[in-house]
Amino acid sequence: MPESIFGILPSTDGWSTSKCNPFLPPGLDHVFATIPTPHGYIEAELTRAVLKLTIPDGITMDVDGAVHKGPKRLSVATSHDEEEGSNVIGDFHVKKWSAQFRRWHHFPHHVIPAKPIINDFVDLQMTDVPTVFQLPESCDKWLMSFVAFDGKCYQSFVARSNDLVTWTEPQLAMGYGNEGDFDFGGRVLGAYLYESYDIKAPRVLKKVNGRFWCLFGAYSKQGSYEIDPGYEGVAFSNDGVIWERARENSILSIFDRNVKSWEKDSIYQPWLLENDGKFYNFYNAKNMTPEWCEQIGLATSDDMLHWNRYEANPILRTNPDSFDEQFCADAKVYRDGDHWLMLYFGVTNWTASIMVAYSRDLMHWTRDPEPLYRAGEHRFGLDSEHAHKVSLVWNPTNETFYLYYCAVGTEGRGIGLITSRDISSNIDLVPKSPRLRGSLPHTCNSDKVQERRRPNIVLIMADDLGFSDVGCFGSEIETPNIDALGNGGIRFTQLYNCARCCPSRASLLTGLYPHQAGIGHMVFDSKIGSKAYQGYLRRDTATIAEVLKDLGGYRTLMTGKWHVGGEYPPDKADHWKKYAGDRHHPTPCQRGFDEYYGTLGGGGSYFDPPSLFRNEDIVVETPDDYYYTDAINDEACRMIRESVDGEDEPFFLYVAHTAPHWPLHAPREVIDKYRGKYKEGWDELRASRHKRLRKLGIVKDQWQCSPRDENSIPWEKAHHKDWEDARMSTYAAQIDVMDQGIGRILHTLKDCNIFEDTMIIFLSDNGGCAEFLQENGEGGSWTEVYGTTSSDGTQTVVGNNPDKLPGDRGTFMSYGLPVSIQCFRFFLPLN
Repeated sequence: MPESIFGILPSTDGWSTSKCNPFLPPGLDHVFATIPTPHGYIEAELTRAVLKLTIPDGITMDVDGAVHKGPKRLSVATSHDEEEGSNVIGDFHVKKWSAQFRRWHHFPHHVIPAKPIINDFVDLQMTDVPTVFQLPESCDKWLMSFVAFDGKCYQSFVARSNDLVTWTEPQLAMGYGNEGDFDFGGRVLGAYLYESYDIKAPRVLKKVNGRFWCLFGAYSKQGSYEIDPGYEGVAFSNDGVIWERARENSILSIFDRNVKSWEKDSIYQPWLLENDGKFYNFYNAKNMTPEWCEQIGLATSDDMLHWNRYEANPILRTNPDSFDEQFCADAKVYRDGDHWLMLYFGVTNWTASIMVAYSRDLMHWTRDPEPLYRAGEHRFGLDSEHAHKVSLVWNPTNETFYLYYCAVGTEGRGIGLITSRDISSNIDLVPKSPRLRGSLPHTCNSDKVQERRRPNIVLIMADDLGFSDVGCFGSEIETPNIDALGNGGIRFTQLYNCARCCPSRASLLTGLYPHQAGIGHMVFDSKIGSKAYQGYLRRDTATIAEVLKDLGGYRTLMTGKWHVGGEYPPDKADHWKKYAGDRHHPTPCQRGFDEYYGTLGGGGSYFDPPSLFRNEDIVVETPDDYYYTDAINDEACRMIRESVDGEDEPFFLYVAHTAPHWPLHAPREVIDKYRGKYKEGWDELRASRHKRLRKLGIVKDQWQCSPRDENSIPWEKAHHKDWEDARMSTYAAQIDVMDQGIGRILHTLKDCNIFEDTMIIFLSDNGGCAEFLQENGEGGSWTEVYGTTSSDGTQTVVGNNPDKLPGDRGTFMSYGLPVSIQCFRFFLPLN
């Protein structure tokens, strides 16, 4: 039974590697099994919606193509939402098929510039519509057709390359037609007939009747950029470079008898495909009423000269409240195993991004709602306005996809390049194509990948940690591992932050002021119509992860608190599942991180953290003894070990703690270690910390301890001294546990023999937090938002109730203004 349903079988003797390919037979809705192995039991549960696995230590399991190392619990969506024989493609397959096209590496500049230099042509500008192909007799070389606008009309050109990066020897491939013809305003080549449309097949042109064939888009009027109406024509070539019309009239136009309203204003930009002896034309069409809208239609033919529209057009329609709510246009269709893949561009808010849809029959399509690549992701702003009109090529030499696209941004409209692997170490990034390029902004030095080893980088951030809350800065809290870093390295005494969690983190990740990064206040949209307050990282910013990965060749890893990607209400789990990864909620993996484990939102329970994700998947279950700070550190240790065991590349690891941010949650045994130590009161403790800071030389002897905050009462007037001691003990325990985990990270680095090759940075996003949670829901309390039920059924009670001790999962307290001991007068603001 387990073998047939769960498909769990050992790949090697001893079960060190195994596979799981589940299939739930008709009539069964829920199956559970325990499979014994030499390493322990594999627990498996399968429903029509989800597969849950517990993988013991010592086993690496391939789950439908994704590799997971034990010990691990995981929850994976299944494909049982698809009915046999149906054209519906479920979310499981959409997500799985898109995964290989998710993480791209940027080439730093246009490979075909916005203003190319081509013999016998002047004032060329706005290059567009790249299409890469090969000729049968020279499969070790590539050609790219593209269009350029000369101020009057389009013309199509062809350039050549030996490495898919440097493009030279451009020449005219097809100019514009005669005045009065349907193509007088220009011809746009690109819809070639290929020998194979397999996604990894060479893009070799196919001959029919001794000629190469291509469909082209066209305009009838000169004088400006894309003057409607558009048309489609058919062309042939004897050599694959110089093209001419195969028939005098257009093959599709808005003047055809069977034109529908969705395509009434313009028809242009085809994609030609041959399958089972029939030709398919996926074409763009425009309707300007009531608003500009572009959608994708289908026509079929037996000879490429005469075409019939598909009755159910358009086959891909715009989708409200999505990335293709205004346009879905410019289809490029390939075969990928047992299904078809359509790359196209979607437009929302007048910004184009690259998207994908899937089909089993070429007529019924299911789109991935999340773009494969968004405009604004390029680190130099090359595509800050648009990323669209693609050409996909597989290079078997380095097993890499090359995706060419029209990139509109800081360098104008030109042809950009992104790749599925980092190719920067194998090429000279300074182009050698003087016939195409003049000046070159934003070039990279070709010796950026140096012989000497680049250091690993571990960046550890605490959350709302006070200036004197660790030992090497005068604290009585036990932080031996952080102290060792400070005493053995450099301690900084001056740091600027943004006085809140998310703006500080936005600045750290981007190197910009938080308003420039899009998070001028918090992670909710302030509704003032400014991108500075949109509440998530702007697309035209580059994160440190993106730069280190794309320019430095780093593996980029993150554990912990994200908090720069929109709002995640702790009490709305359906919100996390629905919106994570959309355009208002970018995730770490969408902003440069290769691997991620942590919470996408801000604060929350340490025992049941809300919005907990592993990469792009929500974490459904956690162990009974789960504590978030430990998980952040232990996942970091795992990532380090896997990076060392993997490819020989340095890593950047961002460990973003929530400790010691409220709520006051910590293991009871660590809290008990500090109980009673704070009954001397905060006045005495501030003085003793200040004394140690002076002794350490962090503050000057002549600097006196600041006056107590006017809103803080003297210790002798405190009404609940034992409770105040318990609050500070819990706060100290949170820091203690964080330090213990940092110690495990340091041990892992040493155990892997890379400690000396690693730069380690520790800092806090802000100082101590003055927020006070009250029982009545006022003064900074979120009783409804955080008053949820824990995984063990415990009801969380929000508020600072002196009749109840902090620390356990059923409590939700803060430490308040006087308890987070500072040597400064000012604290984090209350609002």
